Amino acid sequence: MKNKGFTLIELIVSIGLMAFISTIIINVSLGKIKDYKLENREVLINSLELAAKKYALNFSSEITDFDNLNYAFISVEKLISKNLLENSTIDPITDKPIPLSDTIYVTRNEKGGIKSYYDINQKENPKLILNGGFVEYIKLGSDYNDPGISAKDKNGNDISSQVVVEGEVNTEKEGSYIIKYKYNEFEITRHVIIY
Repeated sequence: MKNKGFTLIELIVSIGLMAFISTIIINVSLGKIKDYKLENREVLINSLELAAKKYALNFSSEITDFDNLNYAFISVEKLISKNLLENSTIDPITDKPIPLSDTIYVTRNEKGGIKSYYDINQKENPKLILNGGFVEYIKLGSDYNDPGISAKDKNGNDISSQVVVEGEVNTEKEGSYIIKYKYNEFEITRHVIIY
């Protein structure tokens, strides 16, 4: 009578095949988990930016810079204190809470529209801050002196002299002009309205 069990070779091939299939399944699963975390991080950033917009709309009287300069930095702590965010906002990539000291940059354009920007890596990235307003209104034929920008690297060192400025303003022609301030891949803009 013949033995109907696996031979040693069949057993080794079966184990190798199961290991190969398991490796593929694990890699696909890890990729899906990473994609899921990246999507959740994007949702978190959108939530922080939306909360900052709501704060700017509902509590604008508390933001002194907003009326004068058309921009402000709003802390995560302030958003939590106004019940616009939950107490424990966790970064899904690092599994650590978003620091209460992190800020969301909120600005108002020339039409009154509010935009917000949150840099989740703000501790590592440089900070570019406009001197003066996000929007400048200049009468036709008047002089315009660009107020410039303040820039600091992640260690707090002044890097303002390394910022590249792009754009020109013609005060002899009505219109809207954009000045861009760039440092590596980081950029901030100012709108100059000649009326």
